[in-house]
Amino acid sequence: MRRTLVTLNEAGWLRASRGDITRWEVGARVLAVRPAAHQGSSLFAAAREPMCRLRDAVDETIHLAVPDGLRCMVMVDRVDRVDCNQAVRTYHQVGDTSPMHATATGHAVLALLPADEVDEVIADGLDRYGDATIADPHELREELERVRRDGYALNRNQYLPDVCALAAEISARRFE
Repeated sequence: MRRTLVTLNEAGWLRASRGDITRWEVGARVLAVRPAAHQGSSLFAAAREPMCRLRDAVDETIHLAVPDGLRCMVMVDRVDRVDCNQAVRTYHQVGDTSPMHATATGHAVLALLPADEVDEVIADGLDRYGDATIADPHELREELERVRRDGYALNRNQYLPDVCALAAEISARRFE
């Protein structure tokens, strides 16, 4: 049984609950595979209409991503325009994952986590995906402080070359 749990964990379907390998929880990747099953959830219900309004206002694709523990972000929903006027667009499928330390969505989430959890992400290693990837722990902490101060995160070629993104973390605590 343990081997099966470890295999599911490595594939992103399960994760150890707070690092305790005796307790397991479903990984965010499940949301990405069956988003229709979660369309009635409070996350999708709350996010869908604002995502559509934002898409219409900026004529860009809007992604909804959730953290999968402290490992990565999983894209669980997307609204885009078939008739977009932008010359260049990126395309990410629902279910795509990205590293927390190298993306705007990851920075938006990391900025609101306790310092010990940020330390855990740093301890796992800050892989470099390009010249702009923040791979220095001190530099990442400074960027997360900026995100906390400004309320949004920017990604300028940190994960994918020639791709920029803007993200803000949304949660119940932000609206309290």
